[in-house]
Amino acid sequence: MKPVYLLSMFYTSAKEHAKELSEVNATVRSVSGGDFHVLAMGTGASIIGFTSDLHASHLSARFARLGRETFYYLLTEASALLQGTMTEQSMQWIVRRLPPAKKSDG
Repeated sequence: MKPVYLLSMFYTSAKEHAKELSEVNATVRSVSGGDFHVLAMGTGASIIGFTSDLHASHLSARFARLGRETFYYLLTEASALLQGTMTEQSMQWIVRRLPPAKKSDG
């Protein structure tokens, strides 16, 4: 199973940062081979989930050039879905790509 990554972006406005969002979209398409989903999109923040076989250091290098003074991002690897609220389609995209949850002892 490929690792699942969540790219959270924070910006002043989508219109003002259309260039950066376009660059992010192209980069995500490239590193994921097309296996991505826009989990949430807002006027000042958005989250894209994607999978990739690239090593974390290569992913970091690909995204490092995208940050700007008013365009922040956080790239994380998802290992488990503990809880969340979003569209059913977005939740299912994540659930189908994560390994089965480990059973707890308690």
